[in-house]
Amino acid sequence: MRQLATLRTFLEAYRSGSLSAAARTLNLTQSAATNHIQTLETAIGHKLFERHARGVKATPSGHALAQSIARPLDQLEVAFSTAQIGSRQQLSGTVHLIAPAEFSEARLAPAIKQLVSVGIDIRLGLAGRSGIFKALADGSADLAITASTPEDDALDARTIATETLLLVGAPAFESSRHALQEAPLIAYDGQLPLICEYWEASFQSVRFQRPVVTAPDLRMVRVLVKAGIGISVLPDYLCGDDIEAGRLIRLHEPAHPIRNRLYLAWNRGALRHPRIVFVRDRLSEFFTQNSDAGND
Repeated sequence: MRQLATLRTFLEAYRSGSLSAAARTLNLTQSAATNHIQTLETAIGHKLFERHARGVKATPSGHALAQSIARPLDQLEVAFSTAQIGSRQQLSGTVHLIAPAEFSEARLAPAIKQLVSVGIDIRLGLAGRSGIFKALADGSADLAITASTPEDDALDARTIATETLLLVGAPAFESSRHALQEAPLIAYDGQLPLICEYWEASFQSVRFQRPVVTAPDLRMVRVLVKAGIGISVLPDYLCGDDIEAGRLIRLHEPAHPIRNRLYLAWNRGALRHPRIVFVRDRLSEFFTQNSDAGND
């Protein structure tokens, strides 16, 4: 078990680039984490890290070791955590979940209700893409729902659902169907991710008007579109009811549905906690099995 502990400390330090961060994640003292690395270096006979002012950087030997142990060690910890799930005591505690505000409002409550019913406390945080991945990386969030895949090697993700993107406007924009590239736009991000994706897929172009309003929340974008200020691209789960009630109209029918994937992401090191493995798997099952979460 001690050898496994030293390997886990090494892998956490490798992924985070910091011995102090690894110590915090594993609930170790700084000196204990340092001793783990020194013990491993002595056993292997090679230096694994170069120390510098901002943390540690793997040597070629350290990089080779990380590549060889990462997958089997992660799988071993998940298997061990899964084996502990039968004990209710192992599930008790708090799981920090972070997600976009609009998705949380529209889709998360039924899933959280199931988790609370088995004694797990959920601390829900709201953030956009950069905030979500930062929270996962620094350990302030255990799990996250996001429309993007993580680039950090310390993080992993799986697809849980899809959302269909719709180009919508207030009924007053009915006449704009044939001049969509000239219509005023409302966007929720300065990079215009949904709008660019829709235009490229539908029109093979990114030529459109500069947004007249940018809002940091898709729910606010929906409110502004309903007010007749401009048109926008929204996920189906946010605007379906308004379309059915006639408060919004679809301005374009693409040849093929334009979909975004939604992911459940986590810090690999967090999976040593049985309750986090349990919540990850229950959330995956919930959204995969419920077509109203965005799957067609």
